[in-house]
Amino acid sequence: MINSNIKYAYSVGKIRALETKLVNFSQMEKVWQQPNFESVAGFFEEYYGLEKLDKDNFEYRLDEHLEKTLKEVKGLAIERCLFGAFLLKYDFYNIKVLFENLFSESVLSSGNFSKDELIEMIKSLNFSKFKEISDMISEHLISIFKPDTKSIT
Repeated sequence: MINSNIKYAYSVGKIRALETKLVNFSQMEKVWQQPNFESVAGFFEEYYGLEKLDKDNFEYRLDEHLEKTLKEVKGLAIERCLFGAFLLKYDFYNIKVLFENLFSESVLSSGNFSKDELIEMIKSLNFSKFKEISDMISEHLISIFKPDTKSIT
């Protein structure tokens, strides 16, 4: 069994290494100044090591890269149960988009639920899966912060 301090240190180091691949403001300024789409695509292809990007797959491929990165970070999370709480904002965004247009391709793949699951929730007006996540997070937080009753005298 790996000591939790060692796992925490490894996770922090790995996440900090991933942070070095985030596009910073000065790099985005350069992207904004590019004369055409091909130059912008070239930047992201080189920076993230993506295959040929074109106007048809650009958003999809960047979203795919985000999903891969989030899975990697989730794998590093010591409290994986709580990681889902950070993804809820994507689920709420996706529900909003789907309410606007059930056939939208703008759904992010980074939430807790797939597009099909969200569409089914909307069609049935049954959002109980959000309560399941909420209950799971609540129970986990209680187990973490619950005072040790054995030490009370």
